Amino acid sequence: MAWIQPTPMGDLCVVYLEADDLVTMFGCLGSSQDPFDVWFREQAREIHGIDIDDGVPAPELLMSFEAIPTAS
Repeated sequence: MAWIQPTPMGDLCVVYLEADDLVTMFGCLGSSQDPFDVWFREQAREIHGIDIDDGVPAPELLMSFEAIPTAS
């Protein structure tokens, strides 16, 4: 999922990806020849200046929220 978030410094693209191992996922994405993966890397490079082929640093999780079920 991706959103555009307006900020005082300009628009920010907020991207949410979910995987058991993001580092491995980005490594596979960076070397995959699957047509969608190739297209995705080109879009990331053209739109955001991010070259996934060179690797992407793993993000640091700052907060995680999970709802706690309530007793019925």
